[in-house]
Amino acid sequence: PFLTKVYDFMPAPGQFVNTLPAFNAGDTKADVLARVAEDICGYYDVEDGDSTMVYKPAMISLGACGGYVVVGFDHPVVNVKGDYDFQIFGNAFL
Repeated sequence: PFLTKVYDFMPAPGQFVNTLPAFNAGDTKADVLARVAEDICGYYDVEDGDSTMVYKPAMISLGACGGYVVVGFDHPVVNVKGDYDFQIFGNAFL
């Protein structure tokens, strides 16, 4: 299971800001949130008839310290003692 909704996105100044995802003059916050969701959210492939969750890995930039993204899931995140509850994939670019 992957995240399925982006509620908010606020990059801090830094490398790749306005390029991951692309920001165009005139874009609304809703436009940017939709682009972020397209890049990092899973989606259900219903064309094949089995509603398989598909994950398309892409990157977004949170900028330097202070950038954030608020996401949601289509299911509860359960606390499993001694195991990871969820994973965040990332890199060390700043």
